[in-house]
Amino acid sequence: MFSSIMFFYAVAVDRSSGRKKQACLYCGELTSKLPRHMTRRHATEKEVVTALSFPNGSAQRKSAWHKLRSRGNYHHNMTVMDVGKGNIIVARKPNQSGKDVNTDDFLPCPHCRGFYRRQELWKHTNGCKSKPEGQPDIQKHVQFNSKLMLFGALNKSSSMIDNVLATMRNDETTLVAKSDPLIVEVGKLLVQKHGINKASDTSQTMRELSRLVIQLRKIDGDPHAQLSNYIKPNRYDTVVNAVRELCIFEVKDGQQSVGTPSLALKIGYALKKCVNVVVGKALREDNHELEKDASNFRRLLETDWSYAISHHSLTTLSVRKFNKVDVLPLAEDLNKLRKYIENVISTSIASLQKHPNLDDWSLLAQATLSRLVMFNKRRGGEASKLLLDAYQTRPDWGLASSSEIMKSLNSFEQELSKR
Repeated sequence: MFSSIMFFYAVAVDRSSGRKKQACLYCGELTSKLPRHMTRRHATEKEVVTALSFPNGSAQRKSAWHKLRSRGNYHHNMTVMDVGKGNIIVARKPNQSGKDVNTDDFLPCPHCRGFYRRQELWKHTNGCKSKPEGQPDIQKHVQFNSKLMLFGALNKSSSMIDNVLATMRNDETTLVAKSDPLIVEVGKLLVQKHGINKASDTSQTMRELSRLVIQLRKIDGDPHAQLSNYIKPNRYDTVVNAVRELCIFEVKDGQQSVGTPSLALKIGYALKKCVNVVVGKALREDNHELEKDASNFRRLLETDWSYAISHHSLTTLSVRKFNKVDVLPLAEDLNKLRKYIENVISTSIASLQKHPNLDDWSLLAQATLSRLVMFNKRRGGEASKLLLDAYQTRPDWGLASSSEIMKSLNSFEQELSKR
């Protein structure tokens, strides 16, 4: 469903001179006088009747036309991106002069669905007239949530997700993840964002949602229930109860504790992605009931989830970290390990120079990675992602460092900086 967030090359931004044309929500026709078109052609539609019921020139009537115009343009843009031909309609036309405009520079507003420049989207979102009352101004993750709307709207298949599914463990959890459409869509979203390099993280998120679905099926007694059936406000409590049972919430010494708090937190993050995907699909299909259910479910996640799940999980993690004993390795053990790794490296190099073979090369690569991790005292994942090109194009720290910094180092540290 989500092959790419980048728009097709055949798609362009409408920069033609003259009065901008708008797309009709009901017939898709492009017209420069949308209210007159709807009044003449679609006067019996419920939304048009509501707009015409307000006095001519009133703020309520202008707002009603604005909502119809934004929805029509949104569906027109989604169709253009699906087909790969035509011009997208943006809320504000770009300047006629200057560089060519890329369609991927525009993203839809989560509230009014108008397309704005990604750099200016947060400003419009904070002051959007279609924003629900009482919702605070949020500058973070605005572009990400807007992209999720596009992902949920564009119905494209992705072969990249197949690589993730192929690496997952063959068990009931994976089977549920592969068969649940919403979980697969979330997987495609994560693959599109992170790529195949983080396929393990994507598969882990899909399996976490799959475990939630299995628990929900046990509670309801429905062996064929899907995750999308629970993205509704009246099923929110069922989801919370399933998470509490899955992550072993229990009371100990008068306080709430969680058996697997990290899983509870990760499920909360994944559910937010699910909700955004459902909202995008509802907007594409013009399904108001589905959009309303998903939006209300998201409001419950934002207001109630922290009290029911997140707070207890974070508290349990904090207590465990506070009471955990850090076992530090002995210096002689580290020295012994260092000598062993260096011996493996030298032996593998000598063997490869005489008779090149895959086993010695693999052993050399593992020993070198271990040596890098020990030397830098960092996580293994960071060193494993170091590319050969990054090492070859590394800066000359002797030229880049200042004399004041070199003077602050002792003689041993100065020698290390010359390597």
